Amino acid sequence: MERRGNKLNQEPLSLNGKLISKNELLSRVQEDSLFLGRGVFTTLLATHEKIFFYKEHERRLYCHAKAVGIEAPKKLLDLNEIKDLCYNTSLEGLFFRLKAVLLKEGSGYQKILFLKKLETPKKKALSLGVYPHPVNSRLSRIKTLSYLERSLIHEKALESDYDDMISISEEGYILECSYSNLFWVNENHFFLPSYRLPLLKGITSQVMLRIAKKLGFDISFVKMKISELPKEANLFRCNSLIGLEAIRSIKKQDFPLNPELFNLFQNEYEKVREERAYCR
Repeated sequence: MERRGNKLNQEPLSLNGKLISKNELLSRVQEDSLFLGRGVFTTLLATHEKIFFYKEHERRLYCHAKAVGIEAPKKLLDLNEIKDLCYNTSLEGLFFRLKAVLLKEGSGYQKILFLKKLETPKKKALSLGVYPHPVNSRLSRIKTLSYLERSLIHEKALESDYDDMISISEEGYILECSYSNLFWVNENHFFLPSYRLPLLKGITSQVMLRIAKKLGFDISFVKMKISELPKEANLFRCNSLIGLEAIRSIKKQDFPLNPELFNLFQNEYEKVREERAYCR
């Protein structure tokens, strides 16, 4: 892999702690991982100097690896390796998307780290559609490499002139967006879709849950249909890269925006994110 001075001059990859090229990576990925998506991943927010929620992502990566039959140690992510990758890149920008991937290899695993510049467009209130095909898969709870359905949801949203789409269960219950979780607030009640439903238990949604508890909201995990959403509710989506975004409509039905509530959650989230940052 070429360097510019002491910096990597392309989006860097690391395989089992060694910097490699994309071509070399493809030649070393085993068939089981390549064709069956037998692997898991997590995506972290990083800067040249910081990695956010590192421990939480490592813990989830281990649990998801175990769920798909990948034998790996609990301490999967080498913090120094990640820091070197972030520090030594010539990629410019405030934030990076750091993807950690585990691939099954025989009775063990291969670990790959990808680093890409994260574009951070100005936040706006979102207009969402509803994905027309129900989701009911055990793998919906796991971040496997079999991520095609989520990509199709995202593509369908863009084709339909929405910012994103909400997936629903076979019973019609609200699940999540293509790559992010949902929550909503009505008066002093904080709602999350039930974790018994086929959805990903996102790290950022769990942080928002702890913030809501700290702020004194009553917490409810619910099985709710879109038609049952209170018209006065304030809706949000969240994940590790985007943080928090407000939702203004679902299928052209408007929901109220609450800038004061948004700023409250956003400020509390940024405090927690800094507290959970690992610095170089």
